[in-house]
Amino acid sequence: MSAGALQKALFDLLSQDPALTGLLGDERVHDAVPKNRKFPFLVIGDLTANDWSTSDYLGQAFIVTLRVWSSAQGRKEIYDICQRVRTLMKSDIQLPNGSQSHLVMTWPVSERFEREIAARSMRATLRFRILLEPKN
Repeated sequence: MSAGALQKALFDLLSQDPALTGLLGDERVHDAVPKNRKFPFLVIGDLTANDWSTSDYLGQAFIVTLRVWSSAQGRKEIYDICQRVRTLMKSDIQLPNGSQSHLVMTWPVSERFEREIAARSMRATLRFRILLEPKN
């Protein structure tokens, strides 16, 4: 099971969704905060992997952090983007062809919304738990 395969699957899911692209704009899903950033944008952040195996069952649990930034004056834009992200994360995340794993389930762990005074923006941090197991 690979964090790289999961990262690619998340990038494909988020960057290829027309509704999310409509809210963010084209090419606004990244794996690091862009230097010449245009608001709003989304960053696929840290992935933490833990063993989720038992004596007769193999599995891996990931905590995935997604961050959204918005420079809009109010909170509606960031709330709308986060709602679309939550909806997408409930869908069947397609791991790349050739992946040795498949998705068991995804569920939200936490959300935090905060204003970044220096950057004059809002930031949302969304965390999800994703369980993967080997394909049979």
